[in-house]
Amino acid sequence: MRKNLIKLLAIVTIFAKTTNLYAQIALTKTLPPIGTTYELWGNTSLPNTTAIPDTGANITWDYSAITTTYNNDIIIRGLSEVPSSEQTLVPNAVYVEEQILPGAPNTDWLPRVFYQDNGDFLIEIAKKNFGTTAPVLSSDTVFEFNLPYQSSTLVNLGATGGGGGNFEYAGYGTLIIGSDTYNNVAMFTKVFTIGSVNGSIFYFYTLTPHYHRLARIFFYDGNVVAPGINYYKPAVTPTATADFENIFSSLTVYPNPASEMVTIGNLPIGSTLTITNITGKVVYNSLIDNEQTTINTSNYVNGVYILHVSNNGIVATKKLVIN
Repeated sequence: MRKNLIKLLAIVTIFAKTTNLYAQIALTKTLPPIGTTYELWGNTSLPNTTAIPDTGANITWDYSAITTTYNNDIIIRGLSEVPSSEQTLVPNAVYVEEQILPGAPNTDWLPRVFYQDNGDFLIEIAKKNFGTTAPVLSSDTVFEFNLPYQSSTLVNLGATGGGGGNFEYAGYGTLIIGSDTYNNVAMFTKVFTIGSVNGSIFYFYTLTPHYHRLARIFFYDGNVVAPGINYYKPAVTPTATADFENIFSSLTVYPNPASEMVTIGNLPIGSTLTITNITGKVVYNSLIDNEQTTINTSNYVNGVYILHVSNNGIVATKKLVIN
């Protein structure tokens, strides 16, 4: 009896280790909170010896030798933070990626991409280029979540380089760029032909603490890298973090659970308050111009919601229950 028990424990241990070894990176949907900031860095002249990313499971893509240069910021905005004309044109957007370009005259000039949340799909529904032109509506860029590694379903990343945006989920693991290391990274790839040139393009997405594009790299004819790499680096401001967290710790939320109304007090003026449901859908978003605000929650579905208070790329959260 004891021998059989030992054998069973050994089998379970081996199975557990094997299962962990081949554990896959799931395409989970945890959308970036309003106020999240990314720094766009790039290098357009990488050496021909730059390694093409390997496909497969538990890969380490080591680009520690790559140097990149800062270009501009990308900030996640709520729909209420863009001009009213755009809010009217794209009313179903759950969040907006706004590029903050050095020297841009005002926010009306900035490039923006608008996203809609449709369950397991995140859809790019409009894009506004640099200038005063209105957003151009579209519905063909889709990122599908809950797909297993090596699924036959292609993921539409909306990539313009190399033709259409359908990519294969071809690897997961750890990505190193310069001195920065990211775990739980999913890699997507496709091959394409432009004229007589064969190319391949690779996209890396970080899935924790939230989903977002992390890097993009092109290869032409197998080894010539052009236009190089774009690196969407999550912004970090340590000095601001401590002060903001001290302010945030004094927030009051009452009643909680709430029913008809909820009052949030001790809000840091100049921040952004966002409320999302458990799927990440934004149900409320506003700039904070008063230390206290009362929100009508009578139309909210019963359940758990998350309060996001963001300032200069630092985001803090609190749980709100509607009952």
